[in-house]
Amino acid sequence: MVPSRTPFLAVNRAVSVALTEAGQREQRRITAARETLTRAAGGGLGELTSSLASVLRSWVALVGAGDVLASAHDAPAPLPPEVRELMATVRAGSGIRSATTDLDGGFVVVQPVYPQATASHLVVVGRSRRFDGADRAILAVGAALLGLVGRAGSDAAELGAAVTGLLLGRASPGDAARSLLGAEVVRLVAGAAYRRGPDEVAQRSDWLRARLDTPLVEVGPGPRFTAVAGTGPAPEVLADLREHGWLAAVGSPVPAGRTAGAVAELDLLLARARALGRPVVAGSGPLDFEGLLDPAVAGGFAARALEPLVALDRAGDRSLVPTLRTWLAHHGGWEPTAAELGVHRNSVRHRIAQVERALDVDLADPETRMRLWFALRWASPDAQGP
Repeated sequence: MVPSRTPFLAVNRAVSVALTEAGQREQRRITAARETLTRAAGGGLGELTSSLASVLRSWVALVGAGDVLASAHDAPAPLPPEVRELMATVRAGSGIRSATTDLDGGFVVVQPVYPQATASHLVVVGRSRRFDGADRAILAVGAALLGLVGRAGSDAAELGAAVTGLLLGRASPGDAARSLLGAEVVRLVAGAAYRRGPDEVAQRSDWLRARLDTPLVEVGPGPRFTAVAGTGPAPEVLADLREHGWLAAVGSPVPAGRTAGAVAELDLLLARARALGRPVVAGSGPLDFEGLLDPAVAGGFAARALEPLVALDRAGDRSLVPTLRTWLAHHGGWEPTAAELGVHRNSVRHRIAQVERALDVDLADPETRMRLWFALRWASPDAQGP
């Protein structure tokens, strides 16, 4: 009871102080929990799950695709039907979300792992008391760390198993691709620096892996990346890459065992993307006819058409094949070709003249340019030059 003579201002001040102290206690608890969970993440998925259960005084389950239990601490096994229904509700939604239900006098919260905010893995926690704001903040930190640690561990294990199978001859490229990417037909993705290029974070393999949804990413040489993905990136992903300094090209679908032969097409698409200043995706228009061609026939045509240039490049450092590729991508523009190759425009003119003499063609003829463009697209990797 507050004495009747107590001034209202004093009551207001006391309430304000109490609320401030409560907020500070809550913030200290969140900070301490964050530090505890971050340290536990270094010990792997099991230790992190146990630590999250400890700081929340609850049971915890990390559930993967197909409701497979990835990690748990004191969680009921199997999970009750009510919890499975709640998980299905969360999986059916979109964006960052969570759901809560009552269960036998207790409370259960389900939410996806972060930062991907997808429903492939869900964190499920339950206890007898309701979860307040501080509990949910701690759960968000735990979910983020579980997602990162779980993804890293899963990627490393699957990648190690796939490479081991290939080296031992027990698995084919298709088997490895199916294990790592969920598909035997894959797409190559390449990116080159756009404008000022990617910053330090956007150059990291983990940053690219998260956006391209594949563990198979190579960064370099130079400001470039190459990836093997199960599906082509969505337009919004390509736009995000461009926003972060990467101009991307996506190759045609190809069986995993033939990815080396698809590099020529990818390089040509990337050259075109750089010339246009926007992402380029193979097979995205009504004029694409790759599916009508026999790869062996197309490769034979490319080898015959480019053989004189390949021979000259191998005999001396002339760079005729890459110069022709870049020049065609820029529609015969001397200045942009010279800028991309890092040479003087007169050097480009000299090289293109050498190309015309070696092939006995007139590059002013649009049909000749078209035929050489497709020859470059279908050429084997060893004919592509640096």
